[in-house]
Amino acid sequence: MEGDALYSLRSNLQDPNNVLQNWDPTVGNPCTWFHVTCNSEKSVTGV
Repeated sequence: MEGDALYSLRSNLQDPNNVLQNWDPTVGNPCTWFHVTCNSEKSVTGV
């Protein structure tokens, strides 16, 4: 669910330098995405 929400956010942002290029909704865990921080339970805590 968090990955879907972040991907939706990304689709509404301009990213001219492609810094969010690895935000891939097919990857199960958004904690592996650039510029996403997570806690020890693998819940997103920051972008």
